[in-house]
Amino acid sequence: MSWYAFDNEKSIGQRGSESGTIIRDEEHGDGARITLEGDGQTAPFWATTIISFRKILIVASHLLPLPVASMAGWFTPDSLARSPKLRASSRA
Repeated sequence: MSWYAFDNEKSIGQRGSESGTIIRDEEHGDGARITLEGDGQTAPFWATTIISFRKILIVASHLLPLPVASMAGWFTPDSLARSPKLRASSRA
């Protein structure tokens, strides 16, 4: 199995668990999900991971510096276009 867009990308642009704007949201058929947020109130970028395995649920949020997120290819031109703060940060 591979990664695919969560809920047909309906969550993109919505408020995420860290009060940021969801800019990428993907899940894996084996029970994992990663949500990337920008423009958060407590930090500019967050990655929230959810892993579900045999009725055990693990949820963790991670602060991401822009250089790390950019190198990982998580912020695409489309996702940058959705957020004025992300566009400004990417030029800094």
